[in-house]
Amino acid sequence: KSRAFYRIQATRMMTGAGNILKKHAAEQAKRSTSLHEVQLEEPEDFISKVYFDPCSYQCLENCGAVLLTVVRKGGDVSKTVYVDYKTEDGSANAGADYEFTEGTIVLKSG
Repeated sequence: KSRAFYRIQATRMMTGAGNILKKHAAEQAKRSTSLHEVQLEEPEDFISKVYFDPCSYQCLENCGAVLLTVVRKGGDVSKTVYVDYKTEDGSANAGADYEFTEGTIVLKSG
């Protein structure tokens, strides 16, 4: 591996972004498991699923804001769905590193 790779890896470790090699290996294992599970499951069109797309986000401290995409899939789309959300501390702390927020997402019918 190049010197630049190790410098980037060291910067990621200092900023709390973690080890890129471990994350990549974990994502690959998760994907292979997810693909296997998807193939085994029968379609459940009557169940509404609400999720982030992509399922994982990363943001540097100086980015200012993050835009998340929420997807609604399956189920009865003629009904309104309410999803409560709130931010939680991980490696960053509310007030010092980010602004705490909570609320309800309303996914209207249609």
